[in-house]
This record gives sequence, C-alpha cells and structure tokens, in this order.
Amino acid sequence: MKFSTTVKTVSAAAMMCLASSAWAVPSTTYTLGGTNVGELDVYVDSTTLSNSGEETERAWVESVLGGTITFSDKTDLSDPASEWQLVDGESDIFAFELLTDPAHYLIKTGRGGMTETHFLFSNSPSSGFAVLDFGNEFFGDLVKRNGSINITKLSHVSEFNAGTTTGVPEPTTIALLGAGLIGMAFTRRRKQKS
Repeated sequence: MKFSTTVKTVSAAAMMCLASSAWAVPSTTYTLGGTNVGELDVYVDSTTLSNSGEETERAWVESVLGGTITFSDKTDLSDPASEWQLVDGESDIFAFELLTDPAHYLIKTGRGGMTETHFLFSNSPSSGFAVLDFGNEFFGDLVKRNGSINITKLSHVSEFNAGTTTGVPEPTTIALLGAGLIGMAFTRRRKQKS
C-alpha cells in the first residue's frame, strides 16, 4: 500500500516537472556590437499580396493570427545591405533595429525568383530588433547568391501589435492535464471500491 502511494507521488511530480517551462531548451541570444538584440524571431507564415498597402498587409496578418491587429509602423528599406547588420560571430544571422517593439513584423521582398513575397514573423519578447537567419531555406534564392548573403531584394518592414488574439492551447499541456484528471478519477474510483 505504501509503495503504491510513493509511485503515485513520484509519477505526479514527474508529470508536473515535464509540464513546466524549466525543461525548455535554452535559446541563443545574439548581440550586435555588444548590444543584446534578442533571439531568432519565429517564422509564422508567408504569402504574395496583390499590393503592399497598409490595410492589405494588416488584413492578411489578422487572417493569419486571428483577432484584431494594429499597424504600428513601416520602414522602407533604401539600402537593405547596410540596414540589416550581421550579428556578432555569425555568418547568416542578421539584425534590424525596429521603430517600435512590435509583437509581429512583416518583411516584403522583391520576387527574386520566389513564389511568395510577404513573410510574417513573431518578434522575440522584449526585443526592438528583428533577428533572422537569412541562411534559412525559405529565404533561399532571395538572399543566397554564389554561397554568400545578398539582402538587397528586401523592400520594407511593417510592424504590427496584437489587439485581441484568439489563444490556442498547447497540445502537450492539454494532454498532461487530461492524463492528470484521468489518473485522479482512477485513483478515486479505486479508493471507493476498497
């Protein structure tokens, strides 16, 4: 009887530890001239829009993220090669100082042989910088020329902040919660039988 209680306690503790964020893999923080520019931003989605107007871009971002999105600012890139800067100690990772600290930003590119021209990213928390790995495969031919990075095809960066978005729970969290509830029900039923 005591062994069974110990096993249950250890199992419950293990489930709680696995569900906690303490088990998350640490991410790399990058610097630019010694200034912390944050982590790599997360790719969300891409498309080709008929025009690059503020309303068209905002409407598409809302359709992807769900909820209300606010257009914050836009930077037309006159010289992308100097505006996007290589972060310290890296060969493919670049940073760009944003005008605000947006939740999301969109990069508009020239075609450059690509089928999609608008790329949406989620900005890493507390970062006024866009940080991207231009060696990543979805930028492909746009920025890789003869094995080196060439980012002159970038047109502009539009910044967006979330109003109200529809949250989607993490599947692992839901599964762990369900397993815990089933375990509690099973234990209660077992006690009632004895």
